[in-house]
Amino acid sequence: MNQTIRNALFRGACTVAALTLAAFLLSSGDKRHLTPITASAGDRDTVFGSSASNLLGAALTDIYNLPKVYILEQNNDPTPRPAEEGFEKIQDPERQNYDGSPIDHYQDSTIDVKCWKEKHDGTVFNFAEVTIAHPSQFRRKLVDDVISKNHLDYPSRIFRQMNGVVGMSADYCAYRSYGITVQYGHTVREIPNGSIDILIYDNDGNFTCMRDKDYAKSEFAGGRNVMYSFSFGPTLVDDYKLNESGRLDNYIIARVEKPEPRAAIGQFGYEKRYLLCTAEQSGKNGPGASVRRMAEIMQEKGVRVAYNMDGGQTAALMYHGDLFSKAAYGGQRPVSDILFFATAIPEN
Repeated sequence: MNQTIRNALFRGACTVAALTLAAFLLSSGDKRHLTPITASAGDRDTVFGSSASNLLGAALTDIYNLPKVYILEQNNDPTPRPAEEGFEKIQDPERQNYDGSPIDHYQDSTIDVKCWKEKHDGTVFNFAEVTIAHPSQFRRKLVDDVISKNHLDYPSRIFRQMNGVVGMSADYCAYRSYGITVQYGHTVREIPNGSIDILIYDNDGNFTCMRDKDYAKSEFAGGRNVMYSFSFGPTLVDDYKLNESGRLDNYIIARVEKPEPRAAIGQFGYEKRYLLCTAEQSGKNGPGASVRRMAEIMQEKGVRVAYNMDGGQTAALMYHGDLFSKAAYGGQRPVSDILFFATAIPEN
């Protein structure tokens, strides 16, 4: 190929690139003022090459200034370790510990976590508000990646192994022989009971609650657009309203009417912002909260949807490698699974 042909091909490629970039920049709202240019045939290549270089430079600058988006793979491996310097104590005007001490805070470019303790009616409620950059940062870990009563571990140990920033006990799915469990879009178990509520976490990072008997006919059937599903309940809050179906006071599991240590999770609007809550025992063996009281607490915080997880000795909130809440009945209970939130920034 002679030099003349090579030059013609180069000029053609520059033309396509420049026109594509110009169309992109103009359509995206970056209005560049293009001034008509009169030039001799000998100067056109120089003028056009300069224009293409300017457009390319502007486009690359725009791309360079976009924030990085990190996505975690959907697998069972430990997530990246959070940066130790991201953990701190802060005073926050909206979230305050009942004793006035600074609250716990972790932040990096992919996750923001605030943990604090409130006291209501003599019961300590532990809260963690979490904002993530990408839905993949919400994780569910099954012990040894199976559902089995022979594969259990303590919540805080699972949490440390997975490098979570903040986490909570989940539905202890191995305790029951029924339920709908989806993990990374794969259906691990689909045995509806017909009487329990399930929680769906979809690929967009949103929560949806429904009766398990309705799952097979729903838009999520077969794990479509589902990252995880949990089977415990009941639904506490739906569309910002308390669940007034009667299930807060009479439910097949969870001894809802009695004060007990409790655990719940909710979502604010359709943002990637979530609220974890556990209710501790009052005193050595005293009560925690009824399920209705947990629903009221979660609704007061302004969540769009909230769901009750396994409580009692299972209930645990973890932060910075350890328990944030006090273990019920003298110590943690080995469980089959936890949920947690992770940083997405690679360690290297």
